[in-house]
Amino acid sequence: MFFCAYAYAYVSSTSTGCGEDDAFIYWGNNIADQPALLSANHVHSSVSSTLPTSPRADGGLFRRVWVHVVLEWLRKLPPATYDKEYVLRRNNAPVLLAMQHWCLRASYEIPSIYAISGRITAASREVLYQSCIDSLFAGTSENNSTMGSEAETKSKIEMYFFPFLGGGHMIPMIDTARVFASHGVRSTVLAVPSEADVISKTINRDQDTLGLDIHLHVLAASSSSFDFGDMTALPSTDTSTLRLPFEELLSSHPPDCLVLDTFHRWASDVVTEFSVPYIIFNGSGCFPRCVNHALDLHAPQDKVESDDEPFIVPGLQHRIELTKSQLPQFHRKENKGFPPKRLHKPPTGNMGFLINSFQELEPDYVEYYKKHIDPRVWLVGPVSLINNSTSDKSTRGQSSAISESICLDFLATKPPNSVIYISFGSSARLPFLQFAEIARALENSRHFFIWAIGKHSGDPKPELDSSLLPDGFEDRVSNSGQGLIIRGWAPQLLILENEAVGAFVTHCGWNSMMEGLCAGVAMATWPLSAEQFNNEKLVTEVLNVGVKVGSKEWRGHDDAERSVLGRETVRAAVETVMGDGGEAEGRRKRAVELMEAARRAVEKGGLSYEGAEELIGHLRRMPKKESEQLS
Repeated sequence: MFFCAYAYAYVSSTSTGCGEDDAFIYWGNNIADQPALLSANHVHSSVSSTLPTSPRADGGLFRRVWVHVVLEWLRKLPPATYDKEYVLRRNNAPVLLAMQHWCLRASYEIPSIYAISGRITAASREVLYQSCIDSLFAGTSENNSTMGSEAETKSKIEMYFFPFLGGGHMIPMIDTARVFASHGVRSTVLAVPSEADVISKTINRDQDTLGLDIHLHVLAASSSSFDFGDMTALPSTDTSTLRLPFEELLSSHPPDCLVLDTFHRWASDVVTEFSVPYIIFNGSGCFPRCVNHALDLHAPQDKVESDDEPFIVPGLQHRIELTKSQLPQFHRKENKGFPPKRLHKPPTGNMGFLINSFQELEPDYVEYYKKHIDPRVWLVGPVSLINNSTSDKSTRGQSSAISESICLDFLATKPPNSVIYISFGSSARLPFLQFAEIARALENSRHFFIWAIGKHSGDPKPELDSSLLPDGFEDRVSNSGQGLIIRGWAPQLLILENEAVGAFVTHCGWNSMMEGLCAGVAMATWPLSAEQFNNEKLVTEVLNVGVKVGSKEWRGHDDAERSVLGRETVRAAVETVMGDGGEAEGRRKRAVELMEAARRAVEKGGLSYEGAEELIGHLRRMPKKESEQLS
């Protein structure tokens, strides 16, 4: 007989309160010895049959059964998976919502739990919820109060996540904080006021729907002009105006670990001063770092005569060919020392690197990284896969400039793999004339498309500039159903994951590239700056899931002298990546295989899932606040 049905029958047959207590003691001991009885289906089948006829549905036996169900579930979970503060924050929530959080962490079937919730009266839920709080955290006896003890609450690992302000860094860092919260960590994202509203929506949603222990702490900058609400901060941006509030936070409430973006170059000194262990997040993967390491070590770029002469990067597992024109300035001999090394060299004294990647994506370069750069590396990606709901995907980063229903309605009318999506990220700026060339190429290609119009050099709000596109272009492609123009922030995850999308024209920022891979789409690569030319090599020559558009020169994010690629060059790349031939099909097949590998990596038992668990375990074993033992 199932345990709840047994408890009901046993208690119903007794006539005294003592008999009820004996029944539940027997039931508790029995369930502790037989974990299989904790199946959600068992709960459903046994309890649901008692609900309609129970004479004490608002208290008595029904209340006691459910209180003990919750308590016994909790006793089988490690301490880090529940949190008194979370329960107390939700004083008026029904017990089933609290149980949803606990059951999720124990991998039980939530649909079966939901099936019960509709048969519990509102009065019952409030009584049961309060009973659970009282029994769990106050304790009905001296021997039954240890689960909510202060010692166990303090055993939860607490991590701060301090993202840089650019979209390519902030968005994956927030997702990373959510990933660790899903592993039972208390995660806190540090943000500036201009970003707080957008970030808080995601965090509140995770708290309310998933019960994650994730929070937001706003750092008020000392300068009132410090405002990057559109996530367009460049790597050279000085964020040291955040130093004072950052110091105050670490002084009053130091975490077990800080995840620090490499572009907060001043912050490592502060973290060291307060003896807080910290780990570096740089927003890219292993491959581009390995290429840069090989360039620094061997300097093949110094041996060529011109900017356009190709050279092979030595020491790598694949034949990687670059030109000097595709390198950042600090890799060029004539510009050695500019910009200062502090702009691209991570701070020392850290406990390692946290990477938004997965082993199956770049196995040779994970090995190279650990052997030649730093063995202390944890791969926990792709972190974008933490976004499961439509709300998560449509508001990731910022609220979309267009209704998600407009995007989805447009895509719903298109065949699979027939739409190409074009976006150059949050920071890149194209020459003014480049937009017209892209527009002509897309219209002449006859392929369906969605184009998220980005910024052009020297104009902070180009999406409002009607002169960017040829006369009549937007009306023609809209009326014919060929294209959809998005002026501003696009719901990129929703678009890429739609089956109608077959390719992605991308600037090869690591974040965008990972999103494309997770969606299983081929790419047309158009690198502009940062490490993007390295990423292009990964996509087109190592993974073989993309084609090059033809960009050949590295320029700063707002360099107005960038060359314009002609419409025929752009159209040729679109036709190639959207083609039907064997090579195009091969690229799409490999992209889908990588998508499947990415999803396996973040599932329980996957290498990225285990990477997060390994780091958490490492933090548990570390002596508190003894950063001198880290390096």
